[in-house]
Amino acid sequence: MLTQTFALLLCFMLQAAAIPYRSQASFRTTTDGEDGCPTGVHVIGIRGTLEAEGFGAMENLAKKLLEDIPGSNAYPIDYPANGIDIGPDGKPIYKPVEYIRSVNAGRRSFAIELDDFNAFCPNTSIVVMAYSQGAQVAGDVICGSTLFPFGDWDPIQDELKANIKAFVTLGRPEK
Repeated sequence: MLTQTFALLLCFMLQAAAIPYRSQASFRTTTDGEDGCPTGVHVIGIRGTLEAEGFGAMENLAKKLLEDIPGSNAYPIDYPANGIDIGPDGKPIYKPVEYIRSVNAGRRSFAIELDDFNAFCPNTSIVVMAYSQGAQVAGDVICGSTLFPFGDWDPIQDELKANIKAFVTLGRPEK
């Protein structure tokens, strides 16, 4: 646990520098620069298990960032976010195979968004916000993971990490 925490902190302490994008923002897009990139920040949201498509628990924070930082846009990662059902008695029914597939689908979608966005807008700062299962997805993609049974995931390249200026996660379920 301490080693994992230290590795996560080290992962972000080593990143300091910043590196045009046609916005895919389905949430809201504000003023774009001449190159089509946000002049503020690009907010990426990854929802938690069973939350509706969009930003889920992070929606109010995403809206606040868009209000406070002119020229920003926001994009929610599209992935299943499943693996738990609620039974007729209101108790959770855990479906581990679905959960693992969902996390892996989220990893792929988030990694593609980071790659695509950085290819088009290498000078725009990124804010990542994720809740529950989304927090696991974000942490795995940014810092890598060897957590069984999800399969190994290499961390993103340092050039991609350099543009992530804020990384907010709440409730990582694998911890």
